[in-house]
Parts: sequence; C-alpha cells; structure tokens
Amino acid sequence: MQRPGIPGYGDCVTAEEAFAKTCGSPAVLLSRDEAINWASGHGYLNGANLTDVLAKMQTDGFNRGPIYWDDGSYVSVAWTNAAILQSAIFQGPVKLGVSSDQLETAWNSGGEMNGWVGTNFHANLSMDHCVSLCGYGSIAWLAQQLGTSVPAGVNGNMPAYAVFTWGTIGILDVASMIAITAEAWLRQPTTVKRSALSGPGTLAFIKTANTPSGDVEVHLASGVSGYQDRTLETATTFFNETDGVWQVLPTLDLAFIKTNNTPNGHVEVHIASRASNYQQRILELATTFGNESDGTWQLLSSLDLAFIKTSNTPNGHVEVHIASRASNYQQRTLEIATTFANEGDGFWQLLPNLDLVFIKTSNTPNGHVEVHIASRSSNYQQRTLEVATTFADESDGVWQLLSNLDLAFIKTSNTPEGLVEVHIASRDSNYQQRTFELGTTFTNETDGTWNLVA
Repeated sequence: MQRPGIPGYGDCVTAEEAFAKTCGSPAVLLSRDEAINWASGHGYLNGANLTDVLAKMQTDGFNRGPIYWDDGSYVSVAWTNAAILQSAIFQGPVKLGVSSDQLETAWNSGGEMNGWVGTNFHANLSMDHCVSLCGYGSIAWLAQQLGTSVPAGVNGNMPAYAVFTWGTIGILDVASMIAITAEAWLRQPTTVKRSALSGPGTLAFIKTANTPSGDVEVHLASGVSGYQDRTLETATTFFNETDGVWQVLPTLDLAFIKTNNTPNGHVEVHIASRASNYQQRILELATTFGNESDGTWQLLSSLDLAFIKTSNTPNGHVEVHIASRASNYQQRTLEIATTFANEGDGFWQLLPNLDLVFIKTSNTPNGHVEVHIASRSSNYQQRTLEVATTFADESDGVWQLLSNLDLAFIKTSNTPEGLVEVHIASRDSNYQQRTFELGTTFTNETDGTWNLVA
C-alpha cells in the first residue's frame, strides 16, 4: 500500500507494527530505519496485505541481535460496534485497513503534526493504507491528551478515536473512521519478546519479601526461551522469611534452610514439592547444626545438607561440613578444614562431585573475577583450578558455577534496560569467552534469591 501523492516507501503496514510495539509491554521504541529494513527484508516495502504482515510478525518480528519482538495471534475486530472496538483498543492498538485520501487531507490541514482532526468523511472503502487506533474518547478529551485544541467549527463532544498514521497521532470521529475502514485486527498480545538464543537450565527467582499475599513466591523462566518466557509464577506455602537460605532444587522442589530464630536453636530444613505447586511440605526437620550464619548453606542434589564455614574457624581456614539426608541430618558425614583461608569476598558452593568452588568477585589482583576449585578427592587440600575470568569484579548480582563448570553471573541491579541479565563464560575457554549474554523477562529485583537450575 503506497501513500498516494507522497514520495517515499509504501511501508505503512510495517510502520503501524513498529508503532504498536511502542504501546506494548514491554514497550519497544523502534526507529524508522528499523521498520524500513524489516519491510525491505520481507518484501513489504512497497505494498503489503495486513494479514500477510500480521502472520509474518508472529514468527519473524523486529529484531536487535538475538532478541525478536513478535506479534501474538491476531483476530478480526467488529469496528462498527463501539463497545467491541473500545474493548479491543483497551487490550492494544487495533490495526486498520483504510482509504487514505480524506485522511491525508485532514493530516495536511493539521500541519502534519500530532493533534490533527478529521471529521465528516464520506464513505470510501478503496483500501490503500494502514493506520492504528490507540485510544478513544471525545474529540475535546483526545485533543487535551495530545496537547492541542479543538479546531473551530468542530463539536468537541463528538465521540472519536486516536489514530496513528504517517508518524503522528490525530483524531478521527467515529462516523469518519467507519466510513473509510475496510478491516480491523487485534494482536493478542501486541508484543511477544523472543530470544534466538537458548540458555542453560531454568532461571529461578524466589521472592521472599514484599509479595502481595505475604507468601514466598517462585518465578521460573525457561532457558530454551532465552529466559524470556515465564513457565511458572506462584505463591507457596511459606510465609515471607529471610532468616535463612532459599534454593530451588534440580527437581524444582523449593527448599528453605532456616539458620536462625529456630525454636530449638538448630538449623532446620524445609522442602515444599513442585508437584503440589509448593503447597505441601514434604520435609521439615531440625538438624545437627546449631544456628549459624558465618558461611554458606547449600542443599546438595542428594539432599545432604552442606555448610561451608567461611569465617570464625579455629585455624583460620574455610571448613566444609555435611550432614546426611539418610540420617535425617543428625549425622555429619564430613567435617574438614580446606586449603582456603577464610574469605568473604565472593561466592562459595559445592559442585555435584563435592569439589569446593570459590568465585572471588572483589579485591582480586587484576580486577577480574576469579574461579578457584579445590578437589574433594584431596580432602580440599589441592586446588585443581585457579583462573581469572573475562568478568571485571562485580557485586550487583549472583555468581554460580554450573554443573558443566561454565561460570554464570545473574546481574540483578544497575542493568542498562532495568532487566535482570544472565551472563555465561565457558569453562572450555578458561572463562575468557562469553557464550551467553542477555536481558531476561524479569525486571531488576533484590527482594529474594536468584539461581540457575540445571
């Protein structure tokens, strides 16, 4: 559909898509060049059917790098029924196929600027243009929203619609919109954010404070979607609680290791099952450990309980303590001092093979995050890996070594777009190459615990 009498491209169907993305959630501000490039690349630069573009946008939308902003599915809208049309606009911009001649006259008369007004159009259904309906109300109210005034001789009380076309938003009375419209479509939803990259495992956020219901919540985003699709969002059986450590296990069960303010002064293990949508607690036990906060607590894949004591140890060295699940956490199967001096400038964890990992994230000699591993087979006396990484020292998030020994950083604050980011450097490259870097579906959040579950 070319715009009659105006030089340039006939990419109005694509331009409307770009505008609609600014109204979606998340809002995406796309440039004119991005719209032109997309239209050119898909054969829609100088004319297109609305439904052809709507269909293509579902699988191959606008993109920047690995991120695509697609359309949801589309449905026809009865544009002559005010209640139905307004309900559709409330959900998102409605895409119209229209006749352009009278619209262009109104646009020109309004100075080709926001706030132009079109009224009293005669019927013409020779569709040659595409616009977007993005609001409704009286002409006077819409003019106020657009920062303009009602032209002389126009009844400001007339019902009307806000219309995007040719880079502006104007006002069209209801009868005029009906007179020139041949089809109308609603995207459900307007925007679908998609990643061309797949990340490892599942990104879990356990929200432990400031939840609407006062209950801890579990939010999961899938790695196959590049952490763009949330596969679970649910409140749990647990009240909001910060007296301990929260963890989503490989089974996706939810664990809470309560490390202080327990009734008998001993650390407790509580688990709610994923199978029950976190409504049933399948384990609640007091352990052999007295309440303790001088280190890192971790529930292993075997459900054994590990405590990595990183300060106030007798000989000044980090210690590893493990109590077995088989004994209901009453018997300690390992208690040993390690090669590492006490250290709090980073993250400690035990790998599935029980090797001890220290990710040093501040006060490193060269200003780069370091990975240190001591082997279980040496009773943690021999370091099998000590290496500086591609990452500069950073404390605005959570560090984790994955089961394949890749290094993951979940950045949860001070990100450019306000979105939680996942960054991964590969073990194969000695942590010098980043194999994944992407913003996620989550906005920055620190009221809880983040981890990648493989």
